[in-house]
Amino acid sequence: MINDVSFPGAADTIRGRLYTHDEPRPAVVMAHGFSCTAFGMTADIYAAAFHEAGFAVLLFDHEGFGVSDGPRGVINRWMQLRGYEQAVAFARAHPSVSTVALWGDSFSGAVAIALAAFDPSIAALVVQVPASGTTYGSPDEGGQFEALREFARDADIGASRVGDPHPVVALSPEDVEPLLTDPSAVAWFGEYGMRPGSTWRNEARMGSLRAPAPFTMSILAPRVACPSLWVVADDDVMPGAEPFVSREAAAAAGGELMRIEGGHFGLLWEESPLLERVVDAEVEFLRRVLLPAR
Repeated sequence: MINDVSFPGAADTIRGRLYTHDEPRPAVVMAHGFSCTAFGMTADIYAAAFHEAGFAVLLFDHEGFGVSDGPRGVINRWMQLRGYEQAVAFARAHPSVSTVALWGDSFSGAVAIALAAFDPSIAALVVQVPASGTTYGSPDEGGQFEALREFARDADIGASRVGDPHPVVALSPEDVEPLLTDPSAVAWFGEYGMRPGSTWRNEARMGSLRAPAPFTMSILAPRVACPSLWVVADDDVMPGAEPFVSREAAAAAGGELMRIEGGHFGLLWEESPLLERVVDAEVEFLRRVLLPAR
């Protein structure tokens, strides 16, 4: 069964799609990556595969993107973290859900890592090409993790600073100063963002809040207690997604590491062998850690 659903976000209504079965199942809570939308830009292909494999799934658009409400195109990790928290709460309250796992891609991958660190009740974590940063960072000093967790809970999202709008990629001569310049990003967004029904807009604004500690994997990853799978492209060149940082973070989390080639977008091309291989690996991992042996 597949139903459209909505629930409160940090400031506006979040909308998504809930995939269920006739009996309670572990649920995978999923959100799209940097500036994308949940439907028509490949995240829904992963969601359908997880559902077919026997899991419940909650796939949603972050506030300001796709079918969710809110000011358009603001990318703010703290707002997205609140959105994930609300999605987890919504899923847990549904009678078709037994336990909750997190899935994230790119920017949302880093946010999912943070929530898995903050919430020890998360049952499993899957992240692919996560935006883990450009440096791994220093170990936690003086309670930085606790300060970040408290900030995530209490921060005033309305006080966020929002930068100027920029094209995500340059798809025409008028698109100057894009946020992403690599040809692989231009090719992928040009294909999937332009598809009818994706509701994608080639414009984004970065939002930020002054946090009491750095948002670094060295502080967050060691606190991920649940089983985790990290899909890392060794040839990833996207800003803020240095593969060596994700590999270090996976090791610190005690997670399983799947190393691939294909860049940041290789696993997002529909009907590609790489997408199929990654889907199979993620389904196998989720079955192994979430479903009891029969």
